[in-house]
Amino acid sequence: MKKVLSVLVALSMLTMMGLAYADTINIGDQIKLNYDPTDTGYSSGHGGAFYLNDLTTGDNFYTFCVETGEYFNPSNLYYVGGISNKTVNTNFDLKPEAAYIYWTYRMNNTPGTGNQNGDIQEAIWYALREVEVTTISQGAMDIYNDAADAVKTGNWSGIGDVRVLNLYSSYSATDGLFSGYAQDQLALVTAVPEPNTFLLLGAGLAGLGLLRRRFKS
Repeated sequence: MKKVLSVLVALSMLTMMGLAYADTINIGDQIKLNYDPTDTGYSSGHGGAFYLNDLTTGDNFYTFCVETGEYFNPSNLYYVGGISNKTVNTNFDLKPEAAYIYWTYRMNNTPGTGNQNGDIQEAIWYALREVEVTTISQGAMDIYNDAADAVKTGNWSGIGDVRVLNLYSSYSATDGLFSGYAQDQLALVTAVPEPNTFLLLGAGLAGLGLLRRRFKS
């Protein structure tokens, strides 16, 4: 009986840890962007993967550029002026296919046959119609097609945990306004558990309740 109780406790704790997962980044945080240190992406001037270091929270993660016409200087500091589902410059919505590609990348399970960061960046841009199909690689097309299939078949809906970081170069503490718009990058910032996660957590808690009653009786 004690063994079952221990298993249920561990299961519930692991489930709740999964619910809490997200990049530790908030509006107002000061961040620094760097080129991919593994040098497997596009690198300077050509998109991600980029390495984002949150100087406020100490968190760091890989990200990709949302729009093609935006650039940053790795020696500069930037501020998170918004966390949304839209770009600032073009006011475009983040598409489900682009969100799926980034989410899958962060889960260490690159979709399709493309496995280079450059392919992933192109696939994200194509999903957002930032580039034409004639300009992207076959690897990028494979990644996009996998994402499109996931959306079409219902295996992926909406944008999940993925959000757009709206980055600015300046912040005024006096009026609380951000200025000097820099660009948009991707992050996992909102944990939205799947229905089966809630069921698993509920089952674990229900089991704990039943066992507690037995111990009391």
